[in-house]
Amino acid sequence: MDATVSSEEITSMMQATTNAKNLLKKMQVKVVTNNEMEMSAFADLESYGYHLRGPVYLQRYLFKKGSLSGSVEFLSDSSG
Repeated sequence: MDATVSSEEITSMMQATTNAKNLLKKMQVKVVTNNEMEMSAFADLESYGYHLRGPVYLQRYLFKKGSLSGSVEFLSDSSG
């Protein structure tokens, strides 16, 4: 199935499924191209033993492998 969604629609879906126990909060998604996506959020991993509490930035490239499958390539990540 092929679908086209906007940055706002993806951001809304992610925020709607966020609860108090999620690791990422205040997520925002930007679709750069058909397959490239950027995401920023506030991460809190301290309760899991990691010293990370603050803003994070993720850049991903999405590949469609078949009608129901795909893969993700990590382009860059940063925090702080």
